[in-house]
Amino acid sequence: MKDATKTVKFTVAVYLRLSKEDGDISENIGKCVSNSISNQIRVIQEFLSKVPHVSIYDYYTDDGFSGVNFDRPEFLRMKQDILDGKVNMVIVKDLSRFGREYIEAGRYIQKIFPSLGVRFVSVLDHFDSLTATSNDYHLLLPVKNFVNDNYCRDISQKVRSSQSAMRKSGLYVGSYVAYGYMKNPENKNEIIIDESAAGTVRKIFNWKLDGINVYSIVDKLNQMGIPSPMEHKRLQGINFKTGFSGNSRPKWCDSTVYAILNNPIYTGTLEQGKRTKVNYKVKKVIDKPREEWDIYPNHHEAIISKEVFERVKELSKRDTRRSLNAEKVSPFSGFLFCNECKKPMIRRVYRYKGREMVSYICSTYNRQKGCSSHKIKEEELNVIVSSTIKQYMVAVCEIDKLLEANYSPSNYVSEHFLEYSSKINTKNIELERCSKMQSFLYRDLKEKLITDEEYQEYTKYYEDSIFRVKKEIRFIREEMQTHFKNEKEAGAWIQEVKANRSVKTVSRIMLASLVDKIIIKKQSKVKIVFQFEDLFEMAHTVMQ
Repeated sequence: MKDATKTVKFTVAVYLRLSKEDGDISENIGKCVSNSISNQIRVIQEFLSKVPHVSIYDYYTDDGFSGVNFDRPEFLRMKQDILDGKVNMVIVKDLSRFGREYIEAGRYIQKIFPSLGVRFVSVLDHFDSLTATSNDYHLLLPVKNFVNDNYCRDISQKVRSSQSAMRKSGLYVGSYVAYGYMKNPENKNEIIIDESAAGTVRKIFNWKLDGINVYSIVDKLNQMGIPSPMEHKRLQGINFKTGFSGNSRPKWCDSTVYAILNNPIYTGTLEQGKRTKVNYKVKKVIDKPREEWDIYPNHHEAIISKEVFERVKELSKRDTRRSLNAEKVSPFSGFLFCNECKKPMIRRVYRYKGREMVSYICSTYNRQKGCSSHKIKEEELNVIVSSTIKQYMVAVCEIDKLLEANYSPSNYVSEHFLEYSSKINTKNIELERCSKMQSFLYRDLKEKLITDEEYQEYTKYYEDSIFRVKKEIRFIREEMQTHFKNEKEAGAWIQEVKANRSVKTVSRIMLASLVDKIIIKKQSKVKIVFQFEDLFEMAHTVMQ
């Protein structure tokens, strides 16, 4: 009897795959010859040239896709062609090219393909479902697929361990760098400033400080024709792809600007290892607890200062709503608070006889929830705040002069020196108590509350105590002076104040630089709480 299989014609789907986790791609030598796409095609075509009654329907190439799952675009296209009856034979170079997931690979080869009448061939494994024996199905396939699965798991563990070690050494391991930075051409694990984009980052932060909201910033960037981060990478020749890429030139959007304003990388801080995959078989990525991140402050050159970053972060928390026709928010927006209920003050615009007048009133009162209006005119507020800030600047500059005259230009005040100020205050209280007790001794002696011997004994005790306390105060001040010489960043607040001396009008940037909040009391009384009040008071203590 004639063998019926010889008359069956097979329409072949040639499946090809290559991915990094297989060790097939190297940044130095390109794709390894053993598993390159061209080599897979050559091996398969050579095999098919010796097989009768076959014709190739199409080539399905997943280049750069993992073998740990079957959610691959070309594989899915091939699967649909099989379901549509266009293909009845699948051929691969070896089982690892088909997939490295043990269970799913076995399900396709042993269940799905046979049920659809599809012939499966793995050339280098010498497996052909048309002639395969029971041993091939129950011994060869499971062992081969298990080895491929285990190999993929081993590679994944090695890659994870290697990347973790590099991160903990402070090396940059990301595929791409945040906008404004680039990889050092001489060292891919080092990041440097990309000056062509860093200027835009600085503009974004300055605009935000100036009260311009994110949506207006986006409009500015697009109107100025500044390439978006995605477009910037494309112009640099970087093969950057996302699910949002389209045919048109990508523009700036609010999410991009928000991401820049909240990324500490611009202050020189590197944060890595924030997310991880569930395992090598699952694509799902989960967030790691912050304590497990690899964080390195002062890792690289900063584009903006930590002070500016924190200021923008703080302003973003404030109420910065603007009127519909205004690009910027009011300079005072987010800074004004009611003294009684502690709630924000809100801006109200009144128009009378063609003249616009602006006032601020308590938000609680505005909602008719109690409190009182105690409103203040913006014009009046401007005068009060401007005058108070000028007085503050004069006082700080005087402190700066005293520090330079008494110590050296390199003396600065650091926030952590507050503990020394507290120590000095404690010692001053003790000194005052000893002095009072000493002054009462003679009165007690006259009133015969103590004897002559006790008077002499107590007098010596308090004299020694006063001498000791004065010596301790002197020691604390000397210790502070030493720190002033070593801590350059400690005096940043003084430089911040001095930098605003030339500003004539109250601006949002000035308020963001110097003011924490402005408290509005009844009868239009105003209290300004400066950001550096504790340091200011401490500096006075030091200079006494």
